[in-house]
Amino acid sequence: GANVNDALPDGASALVVAAHSGHGELAALLLETGADPNAADVGYTALHAAVNRSDLPLVNTLLARGADPNIRITKASPARRDSNDFQLQSRLIGSTAYLLAAKFVEVDIMRALAAGGADPQAVMPDGTTALMLAAGNGEARARDERRDETRRQICVCDWGVMESESVVLEAVRVALGLGSDVNAVNKAGDTALHGAASMKYDAVVQLLAQKGADLNVRNKRGQTPLTAISGGGRGQAAGDGDGYGSQIASQSTAALLRKLGAVE
Repeated sequence: GANVNDALPDGASALVVAAHSGHGELAALLLETGADPNAADVGYTALHAAVNRSDLPLVNTLLARGADPNIRITKASPARRDSNDFQLQSRLIGSTAYLLAAKFVEVDIMRALAAGGADPQAVMPDGTTALMLAAGNGEARARDERRDETRRQICVCDWGVMESESVVLEAVRVALGLGSDVNAVNKAGDTALHGAASMKYDAVVQLLAQKGADLNVRNKRGQTPLTAISGGGRGQAAGDGDGYGSQIASQSTAALLRKLGAVE
């Protein structure tokens, strides 16, 4: 006789707790017994939590049970200092599940959400698109971004820990294939190319250029993708370390941009 939609004082339903805790099978059982897939009193849904946990089977189950993929995060998840808890951090407020999947380059989840009714044209409150998030705009996706990176392909570089570029490239392809505007700008004036250049993703830069990205667009700081990495100011994406490896990568990306037609 227990209430399947029982919730904690902060509004987290049993389903949200199960999804956030990584108990996908339990979450599926709760859904089978009538749990509300769209409960969001805590500030996010079980679908957001499943994306954060890279739980594709649960994402599919939630969608099949009527989860709305276009609900937005309204509050960050509670977090303890210096913990290893999974988190949905405050900078993610405004994300739909699809935007979250793009941020974390969860390619299969991006596809599943799009097939399940997610709006691939949704943007963050500051205008950042899914393509920008996938390409690297914003803060670098480091190991502590959501704690558990064991299921994701990463590379350890002199300038930090980030996704394998092949994974990023595929996420960018998915976003482009679903209609993301290659030249869209956010409120800071940044484009996906600014993000990819700042993160030194040469293959992504090449792809965006092939798709018609403006190589010389200036953001509101007056930076083009090239000047953002070659002395005209640091790119907005975190992860721009000062080590030798970072300098070599920046030189490679700058050379590529110039070859493609970018000017200082």
